[in-house]
Amino acid sequence: MTFTEAVAELWAKHPKAELSPSVKRGSAFTRAARLQFEKDEGGLYVGRDADGTEVLVYFNDDARVIACTEIEPDDE
Repeated sequence: MTFTEAVAELWAKHPKAELSPSVKRGSAFTRAARLQFEKDEGGLYVGRDADGTEVLVYFNDDARVIACTEIEPDDE
């Protein structure tokens, strides 16, 4: 699924949630816009870039926002 579809699914489940700025702009957003996402356990949506970077789209229940973050691969 696309980034937009992942955000839409989370918003359907959490209609009162705000969108974090990370879902609207920034490096995680830029990378997420070109990835395909899969639903992971616990309600996360995970996209993986060719360089191994993961982008997570998720509902942050503490802040009550839908957020997006990048996790760079370990250089081992």
